[in-house]
Amino acid sequence: MTGQTPEAPHTLSARTQLPRGHWTGERAATDVLVLAGKGRAFRSLQTLITRQGSHQLLPGSALALAAATAAWVDATDTPRGELIRQIIR
Repeated sequence: MTGQTPEAPHTLSARTQLPRGHWTGERAATDVLVLAGKGRAFRSLQTLITRQGSHQLLPGSALALAAATAAWVDATDTPRGELIRQIIR
């Protein structure tokens, strides 16, 4: 989300939005996306766990990853399955 992956769209952070609805871990996902856009998500894991709780952070992280993947697919027209194999390691 901060340009460290050359294949990622430059506007990925700005384009990423959580899907509509009420989701388990929604607040944690919002925090993860904000921090990821600043390049601080991994450094902030302890703070995220303390503030959100691991029971919210795990689904929130999955939700943030799904939202970022969807934004990447929309920006590049890369097939979702191909992109997932490429970016999730």
